[in-house]
Amino acid sequence: MTKQKITAKQKAFCEYVILEGKSLVEAYILAGYSSNGNKNTLKHNAYVLYNTETCKAYIAELSAMVLRDKNDVFTKLLLFYIDVVDNEEVPMKERLKASENLAKMYSLLSDSVQIGTKDDFQININIKTPEE
Repeated sequence: MTKQKITAKQKAFCEYVILEGKSLVEAYILAGYSSNGNKNTLKHNAYVLYNTETCKAYIAELSAMVLRDKNDVFTKLLLFYIDVVDNEEVPMKERLKASENLAKMYSLLSDSVQIGTKDDFQININIKTPEE
């Protein structure tokens, strides 16, 4: 039996699952696989992909990398938040707060946006209120 080379999509799928803590279905779609079909088909396809020999080998490699870097503060926080979010025994309020903190770690949530430019420019924003 020849060892199959991992494809770019398979690699992305594994990275979304292991490094970003995405669900199998979410990782499957984000990696570029078809999101057509019903939810059960997506779950099945994602599970089958997760259990292929090529993905298992790459997941083991990624997991070893994460474990090796466990002393890194960022990695410790990442693993902690992922554990809290995935643990169904933790109250939903705490899981939501952990997911919010996880999103902040990856700058997915922001109260403001900074735009860097060399030139000065002016932006005018007109907001109409319901009374106008």
